[in-house]
Amino acid sequence: MKCEVIKDLAPLYKDKLTCDVTNTEIENHLSKCTNCNSYYKAVTDDNVFVERVNIADINGVKILKKVRKKHFLAIIISIVLTAILIFSVVYISTLGTLVNSNDVDIVYHITDDDYIYVEFILTNGEVLAMTSSNWDSYMTARQSNKKKFDDGGIYPKRFTYGFHLNKNEDGVYIINSDYVRDVKFADKTITIDCKEIADELGIDYVV
Repeated sequence: MKCEVIKDLAPLYKDKLTCDVTNTEIENHLSKCTNCNSYYKAVTDDNVFVERVNIADINGVKILKKVRKKHFLAIIISIVLTAILIFSVVYISTLGTLVNSNDVDIVYHITDDDYIYVEFILTNGEVLAMTSSNWDSYMTARQSNKKKFDDGGIYPKRFTYGFHLNKNEDGVYIINSDYVRDVKFADKTITIDCKEIADELGIDYVV
């Protein structure tokens, strides 16, 4: 028999699953072939076999842990990216997109109840919204994705900001120095000054 055949039959021979004729051929070959004889002793040695199995198991566990770790990291990254995407979509859909100052008309007037109203109107006819993280600091002009504001109003597509004016004992309007609001657009920031508006409207006032 060739060495390759002996090596294939070695496990069967050890477990006594080969016939007498085959056994005789294997024994004759092993007695003459040092290489096959060493191979047979190696594969039939229980201690060596167990050691090899244990090492294989350990390596398999290590590989499995690496795969699981990579899979876990991939899941975490996917979750984070999905959360960022959802937040971006919600942020844009809720707050709208920034607009340029030349895309907005600004008009103002005074009412009978002593308010100077400043109205911001998008020239494209879409809904304009103002957002602010700090109302006393500045407002940011955005085009809203809503068809109109929830509270509606007479002009649901425009944003209106009011300055309430008090009067002194002589019936003259009092405009405080802090009656100023900054409005941020995509291209620049403008300052809405109540005193300047009063001057343009020809309103008498004191500071």
